Amino acid sequence: REVALTQETGYPWEEKVRIAISSPETTSFTLALRLPGWCRRPAVSVNGEEITLAGITENGYALIDREWKDGDTVELALPMPVEKMAAHPGLRENAGKIALQRGPVVYCLEEVDNGKDLHNLVISPEAEFTAEFADDFPGRVVVLKGEAFRTVETGWGNELYRPFSLRRERVKITAVPYYAWANRRPGEMRVWLRVLERE
Repeated sequence: REVALTQETGYPWEEKVRIAISSPETTSFTLALRLPGWCRRPAVSVNGEEITLAGITENGYALIDREWKDGDTVELALPMPVEKMAAHPGLRENAGKIALQRGPVVYCLEEVDNGKDLHNLVISPEAEFTAEFADDFPGRVVVLKGEAFRTVETGWGNELYRPFSLRRERVKITAVPYYAWANRRPGEMRVWLRVLERE
């Protein structure tokens, strides 16, 4: 039997995937929807009614087995909060650092948005980020906006060492998808960011 599926989505930037069923007659089949491992709370609805995933999920897929008719719709919701990711403790280079991820996309900081010496930026574990579309990239891209702290390094002359002092200032930062870096101007890039430690 002939069945057509039409998918509408703004993924990976937008959370919802909509599938419309077109069929000249009612037919039974299993529709398998991928539930990605990064998504903690996926949701699926059929014709506007949410279905329970607990009994129909197998090997990372939601298996919807039913009679389908022309005009049926399926909506898959994949919530995409901004996550602060940590590396395995055995990765010494990334100890005490976090990376930003939203949905399946890992983000980085670039000099063009955040200035030089990105190693001087530290992020609070409680920092909040908002996602918004940017128009200075090829294609459609979502960037993350938030705040961090920058270590202020002033007064250094030619000396290699001096007594320790620490001063930080709060700054606005922009994170861009890792795959999209180096599309504007040359400069530094950083994925793993130091965490602001609190006693």
